[in-house]
Amino acid sequence: GKPVLRYEPEVTSNAAPSRGTTATQIGTRRLRYGDNPWIKYQKHVTGRSYEEMWRLNADKVGVDASRAGYTVEAKWAGRNDAAWRSSPYNPRSEFYNEQAILDQAQNLIELNKASGGKGVRYAISNDAAREHFDSLFRQHFPVENIQVWYVPGTGMK
Repeated sequence: GKPVLRYEPEVTSNAAPSRGTTATQIGTRRLRYGDNPWIKYQKHVTGRSYEEMWRLNADKVGVDASRAGYTVEAKWAGRNDAAWRSSPYNPRSEFYNEQAILDQAQNLIELNKASGGKGVRYAISNDAAREHFDSLFRQHFPVENIQVWYVPGTGMK
């Protein structure tokens, strides 16, 4: 199945921030128009043509979606495991930036905690990439509630 695709709307609370961290939703930002697969995939996963903008302490953070208490991030890493070989999220790619991935995940974890959420969910477009992200997050965030799910891009528009 596609467990990440159907969500109920969420009411976000700013109560009970962790470690003095505060999070406030400050608006939305429309996704760019175009045929870029990452745009189509993000719309496919979230059901929205926009992302949420939050203030996390003094920083502005973009979030693909907040659903049912989870902070959701969609990552297009290619249509299938073969496409994973040329994905910029593959550690073998010249464009791979592990620190940027980890920094974003840390921001999403902090934002989710500060907004009283249940955890962070990553939707990844192929299983090989899902395995990589899951391994990376288990290594760097072993005690955090961060889940990595394979959500195929089948039917993207």
